[in-house]
Amino acid sequence: MSNLTDVNAEILAQLDKGSTIGISFIGAVASSMVYGVTCVQTFHYYRSPRVKTDQLWLRCTVLVLWLLDSAQSSFAIHLNYYYLIENYANPPGLLISTWSMPALIVMNALTSVLVKMFFTFRVWRLSQNVPIAGLCIFVTWACFVMTIYYPARMFSFHNLFDAESKLERYAVAGLALDAFAATLISSILIFYLYKGRSGMPRSDDMIGRLILLTVATGCLATLVAIGNLIAYVAAPQSLYVLFFHFLNAKMDANAIMTSLNSREYARQGSSYGKTLSTTVDSRTIPLSNFRAPAVERIYQGADNEAAVNSSEYKVDIDASYPK
Repeated sequence: MSNLTDVNAEILAQLDKGSTIGISFIGAVASSMVYGVTCVQTFHYYRSPRVKTDQLWLRCTVLVLWLLDSAQSSFAIHLNYYYLIENYANPPGLLISTWSMPALIVMNALTSVLVKMFFTFRVWRLSQNVPIAGLCIFVTWACFVMTIYYPARMFSFHNLFDAESKLERYAVAGLALDAFAATLISSILIFYLYKGRSGMPRSDDMIGRLILLTVATGCLATLVAIGNLIAYVAAPQSLYVLFFHFLNAKMDANAIMTSLNSREYARQGSSYGKTLSTTVDSRTIPLSNFRAPAVERIYQGADNEAAVNSSEYKVDIDASYPK
């Protein structure tokens, strides 16, 4: 009994609760809040009239993302329940690697690859550049493989700290590729949108809205991915990385949800107060006549056409998600 007490005391002496189970709990609470946003976004998408004109694969993508996010939230709750409730006053239990941790990482990896491939498709629609799209695809799947390898190996370890020490290089590689892929795809999207400005105030206003949406959705997810990497490299013996890991996939999922639910905002003309659907004049000028023909492929799908109006012309632009 004395030996067991000594072991428990030694574990507690070496364990910083604030930077381990404490930050894990805070991350689970924060991710639950973001999960609520995901649910609202999903509900809003399926209630929108646009869902009827979206292709089946796009509607299924939203459903799959919501299911993955729900599973990830469940695993995060179980992970904290295991360490904080089941192993309360049981210090050796804090060293055990429970199944929900690698399962959570798998859910994150599946969400990440789905979201990144979605935005890679948009990169292709914008650029029509095979090497650039190929680079995005390669980095995305390399990230997926490295991320999946980590939890696959983690199942074979009983001790959490043994798993972390022996798999650290794979974790760093996966997190670095994730941050790089997110940065690469967001940067390319912003670059081609910016390049697609035509010099016409109203069409430029639409492109500005698209850039704003890309920055608001993609860059936030990118910052979380970078924070995930920094937290793991800077403090490998703590669980600060879990805080970002709980949020990472949810930011990715909400990037797609926000992008889909904000299509009307992107189509709403300019600050002159006229909506895109208002026809002022009789002449239609395709965007392919302008400096950046790639922009007309930016938003293919939901409505087929949108119009930017002025007293002399309206500009047709394909919607962003393919039929």
